[in-house]
Amino acid sequence: MIDEVKKGFLDLEELLDTGKQLYGEIEELTKNGLDLVILPEHLGDSVWTVSFAEAYKRENQISSLYFVCPKSQGELVQFFPGVDGVVTLTSDEMNALKIFVNVVNYHKRGHIRYGHYRKMLCYNHPNFGFQMMYEAGLTLYSAALYWLDLPNGSKASRMMEIVPEDKEELKNMFQKSILLFPNAQSSFGNISDGVFEMIASFYKEKGYEVYTNYNGFEYESVVPGTEALSSTMIELASMAPYFAQVIGVRSGAMDLLAHTNTNLSIIYDAASQEVRSTHKTPRLYQNEVLLSDVLDLVNRDEMVNYQFSHDSKDEFLRALFSQVRV
Repeated sequence: MIDEVKKGFLDLEELLDTGKQLYGEIEELTKNGLDLVILPEHLGDSVWTVSFAEAYKRENQISSLYFVCPKSQGELVQFFPGVDGVVTLTSDEMNALKIFVNVVNYHKRGHIRYGHYRKMLCYNHPNFGFQMMYEAGLTLYSAALYWLDLPNGSKASRMMEIVPEDKEELKNMFQKSILLFPNAQSSFGNISDGVFEMIASFYKEKGYEVYTNYNGFEYESVVPGTEALSSTMIELASMAPYFAQVIGVRSGAMDLLAHTNTNLSIIYDAASQEVRSTHKTPRLYQNEVLLSDVLDLVNRDEMVNYQFSHDSKDEFLRALFSQVRV
């Protein structure tokens, strides 16, 4: 066992060396007059932080701002106002960079800023693992301001609209369609089994085509009776506004779509976040994601909520259906 732990620390040392090298390469870019913000985590966290690119540039009188992000997010990040360019890393490279920054406390150094929870370090090894987190109690809005040292009240910018070439075709294809997002990779978790299947059956009886967002990730599943729909995030942001309704659990994809004109209805576990209940009761928020700060972020309409229970499922479905785009 001791030998296995020793090997684990040797692997960690190798990661730190890789992270140090990557940080040095990023630091070289600042010599060209660039400021950089590192986006080390999942899509939703990145969306929140990059939304403040314009505000960050104004506050710090920056002329050229780049974001360091996972390759899967690179194209999308460039659609946010204030972003002048991106540097993309593989997941292994980003993991090494994240570990290095947190170990040496390089969260704010020169012209480089770390755009996520500071001193949050996760390391998983076949033989052992550890996690340290020294910040808590922050909403994503207040966290983004904290990460970027922005004053309270700073305004975020909506993502630039992605207009597809086949706009009319998408409109005709999806105007009588519903897109479901029953799964989330984040800690917000998923709604109890059967709720999305019930929703799908309800809409199909109303004459709607029902799709499930599915890209083959381990945490995803296709709702029975629906058709799987695979897309990149760019494709999703461009086509989702043409669906009659997009219904899902709180996730990074929902944070992204809140920046578009998508007709969103968000269902979340009432036991999470703002509602501290011991019962895993689905709750509906229409045209908004869970955190109330998003309302200011994207200037969406007032949210409508309805709490689901099995005794009132008909009322829940009627409330959900009342928000469908005709």
